[in-house]
Amino acid sequence: MVNWTIAIPSLGLMAGPLLFSALGDRWGRRPILIGTCALTMLATGCTTIRSIGFGGYMVTRLIQGIGAGPSIVVGLSVIRDISFEHERGFNIGLWVMGIDIGGTMGCLVGGFTALANQYWAGYHVVIAYGILLILEIFFLPETLFPRDLIMDRIRNGECLAEIKRTKMIKPWNVTRIPGVAHPSPEQGIIRFCKMWLHPRLVLGVLPYVFCLYWWVLSFMTMVPAAYSSYKPEIQGLFFTGLIVGTISAELLVSGRLSDIICSRLAAAHNNIRTPEMRLYLMYPGVVLASTGTILWGLSIDRQWHWITGQVAFFLFSAGLQLGNCAVSTYIFDCYPEYITEIMTFYAVVYNFSAFVEPWFINYWVEAVGYTWCFITQGFIILLLGPIYMAMQKYGPTLAKEMAFL
Repeated sequence: MVNWTIAIPSLGLMAGPLLFSALGDRWGRRPILIGTCALTMLATGCTTIRSIGFGGYMVTRLIQGIGAGPSIVVGLSVIRDISFEHERGFNIGLWVMGIDIGGTMGCLVGGFTALANQYWAGYHVVIAYGILLILEIFFLPETLFPRDLIMDRIRNGECLAEIKRTKMIKPWNVTRIPGVAHPSPEQGIIRFCKMWLHPRLVLGVLPYVFCLYWWVLSFMTMVPAAYSSYKPEIQGLFFTGLIVGTISAELLVSGRLSDIICSRLAAAHNNIRTPEMRLYLMYPGVVLASTGTILWGLSIDRQWHWITGQVAFFLFSAGLQLGNCAVSTYIFDCYPEYITEIMTFYAVVYNFSAFVEPWFINYWVEAVGYTWCFITQGFIILLLGPIYMAMQKYGPTLAKEMAFL
């Protein structure tokens, strides 16, 4: 039942981008971020109602996910609005890092809020969203800007005075921003379905999600059972390895190194960049994540010192960050003009994996034990090596023009 409370919000995180992300291209990034932040804060507050039943709690968790989901896509759209190509890897790496440490940071803090009572699990999230809402209202400028319209008018010598600059657009703006595409709300779902017709995108995302990404949920769901003899706050501290590994990988290598690799490879190929240049970081990520997964399973069954588990978490999360950054920048570079659509696709797929995984991991561990469960996961991760080698070789031949009405 505890695992269900992890799975159900993931279902909401799938639905949120489909329902709201397209509106970010219609009315701007900021109104969507502010509105969905307020919805999430309200739903989180409802989870703390003391008389709420399990069914009601699950409904509020679903709404919580629906409200939180669009920020995943719209946030990356903001990065696209303000980033140059040569710094894209670093900025996307920071975005990926935020996603990767979000759940584990919640587990760490949750271990301490549980010392007060279970309601503080919701109280502290409401406070965090309240602070975020204030920051978005007063300090986040609108970044959606009609660049193509501006360039056309400059070429034709036309007046630009009536076009509002982004910082002139108020937070409560509900009118369409002129000069950009205005997709209707249902286009989020329609375009997601059309994404499946693009093999470069599908083969870039699905192997990573179902061979690596969703195993992070294995750790999040099984830590309380694996360390059941420890107090809740200590169990929360055991997620430190995952957090430190993610941050270290991003700050030391990941996004910046991806930009460096692409720049040098492009310089060696007549300044021609290809999205497949972003995939080189996948290989060390695969090795690190596989090693960490196998090591953690062995450490639990053989009752090794807890520091071994932290080393395993560090290795896995570092590999996860490298892989996630590689895949995110790869699909971004494949279709930079359609960032909202491709990241909606990515968000729906990996949140679907997060919805599915908690339903079976308990039964798997009970059937074969931690060792063989996590060794198997480690070998599955290793499959990504040859898969992405093939993508680097054949990816350009799979390129297909993306166009929407």
